[in-house]
Amino acid sequence: MTRERVEEHVAALLQRHPLGMTTDPSDCIVAYRSGHGVIYTFLCEDGSGQDDGEFGLEDKVWEEWRPSFERWLGRCHAARQPERIGLDKENAAPSGRARETASR
Repeated sequence: MTRERVEEHVAALLQRHPLGMTTDPSDCIVAYRSGHGVIYTFLCEDGSGQDDGEFGLEDKVWEEWRPSFERWLGRCHAARQPERIGLDKENAAPSGRARETASR
C-alpha cells in the first residue's frame, strides 16, 4: 500500500463525517479533517488522549508507521469525538494553541 493511497483513504473517510471527527490509525496516532485538509497528530504517551504534536506523513514517518496504517485500513472508521484530543469543534484545531506541523 502506498502512502498516497492511505492518505486518500483517510481523507475520503473523514469527509463523510462532520468537521472535527477523528479516526485512530494506531493507539498513539489520530487523524482529523480541518478546514485545510487532514491533520495527523500523536497522542500523549501518558494515556490522556491529548494531542502531543502534529506531523506529516513524510517518507521517514511513513516507513516507521506504515504497518500501523495498513492494519488500520482493515478496521478503519471515524469514531472519536473531537474533545478526546482537545479539538475546538468550531475550527477543528487544537484549542488553546497555535497549530504547528512537527515531524517525528
